[in-house]
Amino acid sequence: MATYSDSVYRTFLEALKNEGWYKEFIDDINSKYNNTDWRSFAEVMPQQLSRTWHALLDETEISVMASAVSDLSPTPLRATKGVSEKFGSIPTFGHGFEIGVLELRAIREANYSEDATLNFLTRKYRDRFSKIVQGMHNRINYMIWEGLGTGKATLTAENDPQGVKFELDFGVPAKNKLVAKGGANAKWTNTTASSTADPIADLKRCEKLLEDKGVANLIHIMNKTTFEAFVLHPKVIEQLKNIAGFDGIEGLNNLNYNMLASRIRAIFGIAPIYVQDFKATVEKDGIEEVLNNPLADYIVATVSANTQSLFSLYNSQSFYYDMVSPMIQISSTENGLFAVKKEWSNNGLVTTTEVQGVVAPVLNRGELLVIFDGSKNSTDGILP
Repeated sequence: MATYSDSVYRTFLEALKNEGWYKEFIDDINSKYNNTDWRSFAEVMPQQLSRTWHALLDETEISVMASAVSDLSPTPLRATKGVSEKFGSIPTFGHGFEIGVLELRAIREANYSEDATLNFLTRKYRDRFSKIVQGMHNRINYMIWEGLGTGKATLTAENDPQGVKFELDFGVPAKNKLVAKGGANAKWTNTTASSTADPIADLKRCEKLLEDKGVANLIHIMNKTTFEAFVLHPKVIEQLKNIAGFDGIEGLNNLNYNMLASRIRAIFGIAPIYVQDFKATVEKDGIEEVLNNPLADYIVATVSANTQSLFSLYNSQSFYYDMVSPMIQISSTENGLFAVKKEWSNNGLVTTTEVQGVVAPVLNRGELLVIFDGSKNSTDGILP
């Protein structure tokens, strides 16, 4: 039976070498993540050979009216302001898994039929590849959510314990980093009778910064904890009750959160709120560990609702493509964003599959992101 199982096992490994079939196989698995978070925030740039991303940013003047000119005279060229360059390095990230001795042993011990063997191996490979490719998407998601909450994307010992350190500053101006305006009692974290917090006014300040730049159709992005803290804050409930028709209503804070948010929006005219509930895990000493939300509690990111133009996803070709060996096969998925390397060893019985991306999400216009931290305060409402 062992020989039979080895034969079916080798047949499966040979199937992995069929590039056409394998490409369809991994694309199908990756398609499960077509709705992953980063697609809502970033536009993928054309793949480049250099590992350095480079962007020329120019903020045009206000849209003045066109000038009258004769048919053959040149049209006036409008001035631009704030022309600047941004550049940096694109980090490489990835991970992999192995199909080999353990699977072969399981087949032998279970005494599987031929069909059962193929089903077992296919399921094992699909499950492991799914987790690996999901981890690739989640790394990009994490960097974007962290960028919206802090103005930076980092790879640290906490969020990437097995990787190298990396930091990408998105260039959000200091004046766009707001906090609760007033004394210590103005923080959203203060829910006592002494609280002077005004969460509604704080969100309106965030909106005004962008509206003054001509940005319309805004949204506020916050995590679930922040959303609940906002709609249930005693000062928000108090303002609702002071509105005609709500005076004296008891139990207003027992309403459904979304119903409360809808009433707040309608009455006070604040922008829609998008509630984020992102979770990511890393491996520490062989154990899966859940990270804190990169969009932290009491943080609000205010941006244009046209979120897909917020970030550009710069990417470069993986160095896998420089590898030349009869025991190595290079594929790709996500339209080339992720390179997939399969390598055979131990007389072909062990297949190591690795996925690698050379990717950097870059915020296109730092001044068009407002980051508010309700757990801090200052007299002018700007982060000290």
